[in-house]
Amino acid sequence: TLIERQPSPAEMLPLLLPMLENSLAEAATTEEQDRVRRGLVLSLGALAAHTEPDDPRVAPVLQRLIDTLSTPSEAVQRTISASLALLVRPRAIRDRGAEYLDALLASLVATPSYAMRRGAAYGVGGLVRGLGLPVLEGRGVLDALHAASASKDKGEKGAFAREGALFAYEALADALGRLFEPYILDVVPQLLACVADGSGGVRAAAVAASQTIMGRLSSQGAKLVLPALLDALDSEKWRTKHAAVELLGAMAYCAPTQLASTLPRVVPALTEVLAHPHPRVKEKAQESLSLV
Repeated sequence: TLIERQPSPAEMLPLLLPMLENSLAEAATTEEQDRVRRGLVLSLGALAAHTEPDDPRVAPVLQRLIDTLSTPSEAVQRTISASLALLVRPRAIRDRGAEYLDALLASLVATPSYAMRRGAAYGVGGLVRGLGLPVLEGRGVLDALHAASASKDKGEKGAFAREGALFAYEALADALGRLFEPYILDVVPQLLACVADGSGGVRAAAVAASQTIMGRLSSQGAKLVLPALLDALDSEKWRTKHAAVELLGAMAYCAPTQLASTLPRVVPALTEVLAHPHPRVKEKAQESLSLV
């Protein structure tokens, strides 16, 4: 008997692409609609990833995924990030991916929309994973994030920039895992500064980024980061000490093996801080000890 030949993804693209794009264009306002949108993103990314990269129909798919990053759903944004990582790997699409990376970095630190900043961060994480680690320095990603996280602007604009940079650090640690570890020592001073920031949104973003970063550390990475945190713990400024305690507490998010290797130094350091006269430092030390 003859077996009917199954159409290839390239042959299915003309049929499925308009359907998927029309569905993505519809607003998603409920959890159920977010789940549907997540499935649409997966289908769209998979369809494009199995199509020849020089196919002119791949570029519009990439554009649609980038546009959908503004969806106010972390699950959808995370799914898009994974799809972007696959989609921009072929050489034929890498230049376009790098251009989108530049645009997302600009949006990340400038847009007042929380959902768009979070989406841009996930987009940066996915594109860097797909394009490769060299873009972190070669494309100026780390320089741009460092400048944004160190913004001295005390107004909303500066807070948006710092918060966006922290979102990106969190997304990069999430997307790259231990591949991001060599860059963490340069990020720690920025985390310490932002944990003590005057903006509540920036502080919350710094704590979330710290937890994600610490959770991805290897044993060697934990040993490298720990001295910088212990040095900050000796600061005479209570805000810096408070920030160091916060980050030491975030080490509770390390894997059990990594956490066990740091406890002999972390616990005595936090215990000593319990005698600090500032109530917020003392309270944070107690909270961090309960975590580790």
